[in-house]
Amino acid sequence: VDLPNTQDLLPVYTSPTIVNNNYVQLIFWLWLAGLLIFSIIRLINAVKFHQLLKKNSRIGKLNIDSGVLIKNCSWIKGPMISGLFKPTVYIPIDFENRYNTLQQKLILEHELMHAKRLDLWAQLLFELFRICFWFNPLVHLANSKFQLDQELSCDYQVLKKTDTQTRIEYGKAMKNNLSAVLSPHALNFFYHKHERFIMLSKHKSNKITTLSGLVFGLVVAYPVFSQTSISLEEKSVETHGTVVSYE
Repeated sequence: VDLPNTQDLLPVYTSPTIVNNNYVQLIFWLWLAGLLIFSIIRLINAVKFHQLLKKNSRIGKLNIDSGVLIKNCSWIKGPMISGLFKPTVYIPIDFENRYNTLQQKLILEHELMHAKRLDLWAQLLFELFRICFWFNPLVHLANSKFQLDQELSCDYQVLKKTDTQTRIEYGKAMKNNLSAVLSPHALNFFYHKHERFIMLSKHKSNKITTLSGLVFGLVVAYPVFSQTSISLEEKSVETHGTVVSYE
């Protein structure tokens, strides 16, 4: 009995080739270009922002034993905190005349809570996340919710052991100013006032909101990573004229 040649039974494979390699490279360079442009814009804005703060600020009379410096600033209309390594609270020049003693205390506690919780560092990490995913509008929309969550959390920490009258004074302090300096390099006391007014009446912890924000960020990022992984790993081979795709 003549046995068939075993070589004839083995399929013949050609060398795997990457599908749409040029397309993947084009997407990568477009993403990198956007990342660089977005980074440069953010860096320029940060430099201008801190130059304005430095130019229009001076050490004020108020002083709190917290290790955080307090400065008066003629450029801003509401209290804010800025600075990663040396957090500084900036207050408007009429701060002591505009707010009563209790309101001043609550506002400063709110800003100092940002420093204690390292919220500015968390904001920096989110900015890096935005830069990496500059092409995704959902990430930029999530930034506002992220800052709102930080503000609500500080509100809760400041007010969790206070009475109703103190919360009323806190609300009056927020109502006392209608503007806010919006910047990724600082956290302003008057940001997201409408939502915070609502939460003042409820005054509950926002751990669910925090968890929801984290899940939302992961859901936003997952499709991008998974699609990139598939594009880079998917290859095709030919065997006897039939195209076979595998990972």
